[in-house]
Amino acid sequence: MGYDFNKLYEGPRYERRSKRRRINTILNLLIGIVFVLIIIFASKLLFGKEENVTPVSSTQEQSNNQSDKQSENGQSNNAENKQNNEKSGSTTDNEDRNVNSSETEETDSRNLVVTEGDPESNIIRSIKNEDWKPIKTSQEEPHVVNYEDGSVDRLEMEQAISYATGLDISNMTVWWLQNNGHNKVAATVSTRDNGQIYRVYINWESNLGWKPVLIEELRENDSPYYKNNQNNESESESDND
Repeated sequence: MGYDFNKLYEGPRYERRSKRRRINTILNLLIGIVFVLIIIFASKLLFGKEENVTPVSSTQEQSNNQSDKQSENGQSNNAENKQNNEKSGSTTDNEDRNVNSSETEETDSRNLVVTEGDPESNIIRSIKNEDWKPIKTSQEEPHVVNYEDGSVDRLEMEQAISYATGLDISNMTVWWLQNNGHNKVAATVSTRDNGQIYRVYINWESNLGWKPVLIEELRENDSPYYKNNQNNESESESDND
C-alpha cells in the first residue's frame, strides 16, 4: 500500500492558509477600526474647535456691543448732565443776580429819602441816601480844604459829586464851590448842556474822604458864575447890535 505524499502534506498547508486568512482578516478589521477611530477623532477635533470658536466670538461681540451701548449711554448721560448742570448753574446765577438786585433795590428804597421841593422855589426835589459812602482819599490828616483847580482835594470833591449824582466827570461842569462849614462844601454842577442841574452837599470824614450828604435838583442854574456868564453874553450881544 503506497502513500500519496502530496495528499499527506495537503492538510497542514490548508491549515496554514486558513490561519493566514484569519490573521489577514483580523488585521484588516483592526486596520479598518483604527482608520475609523482616526477619522472620528479627527472630526471631533475639527468640529470641536469650530464649535468652541463660534460661541466665544459671539460672546465677545455681544460684550463689545454692550460696552459700546454703555459707552454711548454714558456719553449721552454725561452730555445731558452737563447741559442740566449748565442750565441749573445759569438759572442759579440768574436767580442770585435777581435776588442781589432786588435786595439792592430794597436797600436803596429803604435808605433813599426823596423830598419834593416847594413849587415856588428853585428846588425840584431833595435826595438823601444813607448808603452813600466816603470817596477813598490819598490825603493825610489834618485835612485842609483846597478849591484850586487840579489839586488833589478838588479832584476828590468832584469824584464825590459825580458818585452822588451819577454824572460822568467828563460830562459834568462845576459852576460853583463854596464853604458850607468846617470841612463842608456846597457845589453847583450841571451836565455840559445844562440840562440837569444839581446842588450837592459833601462833608469831609476824617481819614476817609469826602462823603455826599444831600442832593438838590434845581430848576435853574443859580450859581453866581453861571449868572455872570449869562449877563456877559447878553451885554456882548447888545453891543454887537
